[in-house]
Amino acid sequence: MEIKGDIDKPGLYCFQRPPTLFEALGQANVPQQFIEKWGASENYILKTGVTISVKFSDQGTMNLRFSSMNAFWRITLGIPICLNKESPKGLTALPGIGEKMANAIVETRKRVGGFTSLEQLGLVPGIGPKLMDKISPYLTLCSDSEYEAIL
Repeated sequence: MEIKGDIDKPGLYCFQRPPTLFEALGQANVPQQFIEKWGASENYILKTGVTISVKFSDQGTMNLRFSSMNAFWRITLGIPICLNKESPKGLTALPGIGEKMANAIVETRKRVGGFTSLEQLGLVPGIGPKLMDKISPYLTLCSDSEYEAIL
């Protein structure tokens, strides 16, 4: 996971298991009083591949924004990206996929109303069995709720 923003130790953090919000913020040296004030209890389990943006206000409060880690970092860390949600730029993180092919994937995705299987990548002009085998390990299908619900 990535933690960035108004913190002493921004960066990527690895955990043996999906961490709680409390554990993640603690690793980034966010002061305990802010974590407790925000209500970051042990019950908030974070999904793999999340980015937490920390911002402190002038009023002494901590604001958190959750998003999906960028595709290049996800691929580098071995975390699959969502075939049905990723941007053309994000798709270029896949090995062997350039800007033109990424745009073709997005166009095909729009045309078919979203991919229902990874095998449907074969519908994209220029993606044959070899390229499909090469990129499939880096991809996942995801539902809207799975992708948008970070906590």
